Amino acid sequence: MKKKLLIAGLLISLTAAAAAGGIYLQRVQEQQEALEEKRRQLQEYAELRRAGDMSALYDENGKLMIPVDFAGLQEENPDIYAWITIPGVVDEPVLQHPEDDSFYQGHDAQKQELATGAVFTERLNAKDFSDALTVIYGNNNEDGSLFGSLFHYQDRQFMEEHPLIYIYTPQSVLTYQIFAAYQSDNRHLLMRFNQGTYEGNIRAFIKDILSQRSMGATVLRDTDIDTGDRFLTLSTHDPQGKEYRYLVQAYLVEQAS
Repeated sequence: MKKKLLIAGLLISLTAAAAAGGIYLQRVQEQQEALEEKRRQLQEYAELRRAGDMSALYDENGKLMIPVDFAGLQEENPDIYAWITIPGVVDEPVLQHPEDDSFYQGHDAQKQELATGAVFTERLNAKDFSDALTVIYGNNNEDGSLFGSLFHYQDRQFMEEHPLIYIYTPQSVLTYQIFAAYQSDNRHLLMRFNQGTYEGNIRAFIKDILSQRSMGATVLRDTDIDTGDRFLTLSTHDPQGKEYRYLVQAYLVEQAS
């Protein structure tokens, strides 16, 4: 009798183990399928950003699609609040640390300590890109990552072939037209022009850009810009030394939401 009970108990245990194993395998398969779908979606998003075609960002109902998984990114790091794309040049998340403006000079987008850093803004700038002057910083990495490819804008033809910057936020897509790229000194641009608070500050900002005539400067001086425009500056280290910065500058031409 005891032997029969033992065998019965063993069979029940094996059946339960098999059932549990089946559930586990099913969960693993579901997780794998979810991961593959995530990868497929991320690849699709990347292709949409690289295409630089705003018409492709609208579904059949005319609703704007944001080709960035902000929910997933912000689960990993809530400091990620936007994404910058220059097709063929830059494709990176944009971060802003709530306390330390220099944090992402030496940390990546996952907050891991890394000398190459990440693309970021300072707390002086609003996260909705509503400021008259916005500055985005990124290291000039030797492998071309982050802002390491901005120096191609020393070539006027390159600027003409890569003229647009797209900024994606969870709510909208902002399109900027590039019109200037040049070496500057390392003065804090936002402080220098009082964050564009007054019309006179912006007028001085525009005048300074249009006056650039240094070697390697590419400035489209016939660009139709005025004090009512919103400007975006990409700022990176210049190879000639710490006292210099290399700037790529653009103005807002469209905001879709």
